[in-house]
Amino acid sequence: IEAGWGMLLMLFIALPIAALAPGDDVGGCFENSRDSLVIFFSPDNPLLRMMISAYLLAMRFYSLGAIFVTFYLDGLWRSITESFIPLTLWFFSLLLFYFSDGAHGEAWTRQSWLQLAGTAILLVGVAIYS
Repeated sequence: IEAGWGMLLMLFIALPIAALAPGDDVGGCFENSRDSLVIFFSPDNPLLRMMISAYLLAMRFYSLGAIFVTFYLDGLWRSITESFIPLTLWFFSLLLFYFSDGAHGEAWTRQSWLQLAGTAILLVGVAIYS
């Protein structure tokens, strides 16, 4: 139900407003959804369709995994596993940066210490709550 409401809000409120707002997209608007659909269904873009389909499939398995964790364990374990997602993404972004010679990912900066502290506070908060 939640995804349905989100889809309705995007289709009938957010995207029409973005189409009317001035911007740098095709037609001088902020977001041209028709152009996005033309690009998606163009025969010249099989890789794009494959990547979007893989993303949707991955999100489906992610949601099913979350449902199974909640069903077999409880909502607290789901919260614990959810709190490791930002840490994991950040870790792989750092690895990607250093293994791609800085072409991709995120470098370790002075602000990374603040990000690490925030992640630690998140994990400690989840541990105390449990």
